[in-house]
Formats: sequence, structure tokens, C-alpha cells
Amino acid sequence: MPFCKVTVSKPLNRLIYINGNYLEPAGNSATDKFTVPSGGHTFETVNGENKIDFRKRFRVSPRDRKLEIELAPVDPPEKI
Repeated sequence: MPFCKVTVSKPLNRLIYINGNYLEPAGNSATDKFTVPSGGHTFETVNGENKIDFRKRFRVSPRDRKLEIELAPVDPPEKI
């Protein structure tokens, strides 16, 4: 199965949660690369009120090796 390294450029310095796993952050947007398999993914951030405040849904093709994404604001923030 092909894998891709994803970098989150915005928002900066936020914990990133992948595919609805809110119990354990996958890493930090400012410093980490996230290795994911091909297919659909959702990257999110959660604010201090435990609400999703940034999100990006995207697909990784089997040909992708590196992607840089920006998360978009969720307005209003949504409950987990």
C-alpha cells in the first residue's frame, strides 16, 4: 500500500487529529510530518472548548508521496 507524507502549513503550532481520533493527537502542525496511506483523510484541530475549529478533508492518490495542506476554519466550531 502506498504512503504519503503530509505537512500542515496552517494553522501553525496546533495539535493535529487524524480521522476522528480525538483521544491522541497525531502531532504538531509546526514541526511534524504525518504519514498516511492512500485514500480519504480528515485532519482537524480542537480548541480549548473541545470543539473542532479547523478541518481539511482530502484524498491521497497512490501516486502522491508528499502533500502540503492548509486546514480551513470551521465556523462555528463543532462539538467533537
